[in-house]
Amino acid sequence: MTDRQHHTPAQAEELAARTRQLAAALTERDELRAELDTTRNTLHTTAAKLARQAAVNEQALAYRKELEATITSKNAELHRADLDAKTVEQRQAAAAQEIADLTAQLAERELRITLGTGIMLAQAVLCLILALALLFLT
Repeated sequence: MTDRQHHTPAQAEELAARTRQLAAALTERDELRAELDTTRNTLHTTAAKLARQAAVNEQALAYRKELEATITSKNAELHRADLDAKTVEQRQAAAAQEIADLTAQLAERELRITLGTGIMLAQAVLCLILALALLFLT
């Protein structure tokens, strides 16, 4: 005789219902694990993107400092050119153009940094949302 033959029909039905509940719970657990793995992978990917973006921003800041140093140097050249009566006009025009070009490059880099910072903030918010979702799922 099997275990089911020892049970009344009501007990057998209750046992079958509990078996179905257990199977459903195990399926849900497996789905939640898969979702957790997906969320973890997404978090790792987003963290890697943030790290790359941070590196790009650091390079942009370093380039900005170089440009600022170049501008300072060109301003010094411009000042020295003012002292030289023969070449004042030529040096001023060349330095002013170079400063304008560097300032335009600096403005472009600052815009990229600002956009990169916005993207980083958005990704950080996404990471926070994913982390909160992960916390609530576990």
